[in-house]
Amino acid sequence: TRDMSDNDIIELFREKKLRLTPQRMSIYRAVRELHHPTAEEVWELVRKKIPALTVATVYNTLECLVNAGLAEKVFTLDNKMYFDADTRPHQHLYDNRTHDISDLHESGLSEVIRRHIEGLKELKDFELEDIKIQLIGHYNRPKK
Repeated sequence: TRDMSDNDIIELFREKKLRLTPQRMSIYRAVRELHHPTAEEVWELVRKKIPALTVATVYNTLECLVNAGLAEKVFTLDNKMYFDADTRPHQHLYDNRTHDISDLHESGLSEVIRRHIEGLKELKDFELEDIKIQLIGHYNRPKK
């Protein structure tokens, strides 16, 4: 995703009917910049600009961004919650050695699963709302 201008962010918050504050803008920028950060990583980055920022404000703002559809939560095997500002449908690759998360934009994967689920008799009464796919493994290549 391309870098967003302040005006892009202002417009996005307006569309989502979210009050825009300097803290919220900085936190949203940090989530976009850091790619799958934890709340603590967001706090570490943003408090360089806003020293009085509390961890609680970061958590509350991240929750607000998720509820507004501007970010998604990503849970992983290391029992941490990460945040992703890319809300387009996509999958995640989770490296269980390094705990790195990367994006996989393979639109056909979710469609195959959706069609399969819709064909299962056991789930005929289940209304499928979303599919979150996390592929877990590790890369077989030397670390940089």
